[in-house]
Amino acid sequence: MSAKNFGISIQLFFILALLCIACTPAPQTDASAQITADIPKEASISNLDSLGYCYNPFNPVIEGKRWNYLLKTQEETQSFDVYYQEVNKDRFTRLVEFPDFLSETSWTCSPEGLLSMQFGTLTSKGLGDFGIQPTEVRGVSIPKAELWKIGYAWQTQYIAEVKLGMGDNEISGQGNITQNYTIVGREPITVPAGMYDSAYIVDTSINIIVDFLGSQTSIETTSKDWYVENIGLVKSLSDDPEYPYILELVSIQ
Repeated sequence: MSAKNFGISIQLFFILALLCIACTPAPQTDASAQITADIPKEASISNLDSLGYCYNPFNPVIEGKRWNYLLKTQEETQSFDVYYQEVNKDRFTRLVEFPDFLSETSWTCSPEGLLSMQFGTLTSKGLGDFGIQPTEVRGVSIPKAELWKIGYAWQTQYIAEVKLGMGDNEISGQGNITQNYTIVGREPITVPAGMYDSAYIVDTSINIIVDFLGSQTSIETTSKDWYVENIGLVKSLSDDPEYPYILELVSIQ
């Protein structure tokens, strides 16, 4: 099976996989002040303790806020929102909402960091469903704050059942998804949401090996991603010839 048979669903999967990481270092912008004020206004230990292990300065999990992004691919340009529900001390739900579909994933929180336990199911008009259900998860999606230093690398691996539905038909297969991340530097960055004095640069690679009906397909893509503390992912760029894209943060509302 050719990688192209997955169409735009795979490309969107890569975006969702990327969003399994959250945020990083220090901004000096109104947007930063806005979101920090809601973490809450008195950043006391007792208030932060109400989030338990789900408080991580590299991934602000705030109910009622939406991170709006603009995604440009070879095929089209579209916006989408990322937001959170059911936040408590040890888990939360992340939703990624495009105009034509919604992906919902469950995350867990521990002393080691935050971990996405799912990839969710993409439900898209004209595309059917593309679902990945992990049966085994290793590693961490967002390490604890103390580990966020230049040179630090980590990995997340999923053994999963993959389902691709088109109309009334559905095929199932087995997948191995590996995500590798390395913090390679810091620099100022400007995106539609604002100017940020310091963003961590993270080199990201995603490798998917899927076996459908006895035919194995290997798909790999890389990106360079920028994260800002108390903001999250502000930009992602991929020059991959098969799945190029530019992703930028537009606003936080």
